[in-house]
Amino acid sequence: MSLFRGSTGIGTGTIEAKALTLSDYDTASWNVYSFFGNGTSKVFNLETDAGSSNNTQIYIDGVYQEKETYSLTETVLTFSEAPPLGASIEVMVAEIMPIGVTTSDLVSHLPEGTGASFTDVQTELRSLKKAVGGTNQILSVDTFTGDGSTTTFTMTDSVGDSSTITVVIDGLVQEISSYSVTNGTSLIFSQAPLLGSIIEVRALVRGDIVSTELKTNEFAGNGTTIDFTLSASAIKNNTFVYINGVYQFKSTYAVSDTTLTFSTAPPTNSVIEVMLVGFTTSIVATPSADSVGTLAIQDNAVTQAKIADDAVTQAKIADDAVTQAKIANDAVGADQLASNAVVTASIVDANVTTAKIANNAVTAAKVSSDIKVAGLETIYVPAAAMYPNSTAGCADLEQVELSNGPELKCLDFDAGSDENAQFTVAFPKSWNEGTVTFQAFFTVTGTNTGTVAWGLSGVSFADNASINTAFGTNVVATAKAHSGTSNDMNVTAVSGAVTITGAAVDTQTYFQVMRDVSADNQTGDARLLGIKLFFTTNASNDA
Repeated sequence: MSLFRGSTGIGTGTIEAKALTLSDYDTASWNVYSFFGNGTSKVFNLETDAGSSNNTQIYIDGVYQEKETYSLTETVLTFSEAPPLGASIEVMVAEIMPIGVTTSDLVSHLPEGTGASFTDVQTELRSLKKAVGGTNQILSVDTFTGDGSTTTFTMTDSVGDSSTITVVIDGLVQEISSYSVTNGTSLIFSQAPLLGSIIEVRALVRGDIVSTELKTNEFAGNGTTIDFTLSASAIKNNTFVYINGVYQFKSTYAVSDTTLTFSTAPPTNSVIEVMLVGFTTSIVATPSADSVGTLAIQDNAVTQAKIADDAVTQAKIADDAVTQAKIANDAVGADQLASNAVVTASIVDANVTTAKIANNAVTAAKVSSDIKVAGLETIYVPAAAMYPNSTAGCADLEQVELSNGPELKCLDFDAGSDENAQFTVAFPKSWNEGTVTFQAFFTVTGTNTGTVAWGLSGVSFADNASINTAFGTNVVATAKAHSGTSNDMNVTAVSGAVTITGAAVDTQTYFQVMRDVSADNQTGDARLLGIKLFFTTNASNDA
């Protein structure tokens, strides 16, 4: 498909045209974008999304471009062929703007036209159905093909007269003097369009309401005059200007109220045609205060969906209007009750049953401080309750006197090899029989700052179970570095989970604690003072 350059008369090519559709009670204006071709670029970026190519008009060097020569994806315009080097490109995008609606049947409306009678705005607005192509379109488009002899063509919609339409033949806009309209739908040319020519007719219509808002002004150029007076006030983006049938770019003229000013005077005897585009509807003002009474509101017209959030305040509710029957089940939640609103006197005797207490609703904060609840518990096992293993065991328990304060009951684990000690625990019945974690308490006699790593494993035995069973997997806590001061206290971080083999209720659990020298680098003996065990209960007591 070739891009057209401007000339008078009838050109060649093809046109595909569709309708620009606007929704109920909308108006429109045109956004205009200008570019220059470089002979290679096909893609140009717009600032607004046109929706589809049907909502655009594109001109290259003043010549209208067919829809099949370009495509639109959101704000990206893509030509099928790159516009020529230096070509002026003007893109017009229709922007739709809502202006408001009403359903009031109390506001009078007088339609345009001789002999029109008053109706109401509600009836008028209801006649304007949402446009979905075909009927009730704001912009109606008809396409015909010339045969070289036919001069009369029948349009789909009634358009009033020739001042309300634009006629394009093979991409060139025709002067209004070259055609006429009779009976609203008959388009008659003074000369038959050529064989095979594509005729596109654009008409501003609104269903059964005839549009009179496309105003056409004609002038004759004299080579010197640049200012021309329009028949109505206009804005530049809503005008279409043609000189000898060639579209003029917006950059070549200015519009101020009713004055059209060209940057260069049109040539002598040139035909100037100016079309002013306007879309109008009746705008219904907001009813004045206290003008809508109870009688003007239909029964059941005010539904829950029409009541704004927070519109019904306490002051608008009559005394005793909210009864128990008007409160939905579960409508009153905790956040709807004022602080201290529910007092003991407001609770019926025996009304708070187990079924009315939500799971996990009674937390530690809601019970007396002397009531024990299930959760994490601890047991501390001192070194004095431990004994060295017979094989690979640590040193025997000894009591160490320091220069000040307490004497230590400790088990010494040397740095040369892994050494072990054992102890036993009988967990309470409330134990959940799950994993445990631990912390080791120890010291070092010396100034070396190396780390010490402690591990723990366990096995449980129920009644009649064989005690001759191996410990579970040894879990080593993160190695703890000594401070470097002799006899300083060292407390490890809490270990990972220790799985106890055979864990069950009413068992005795044996633990083996070891120094894992492969995971530490302390050169001195590590003196174990005790182990703190962390376990979890799932009952508040052992009953």
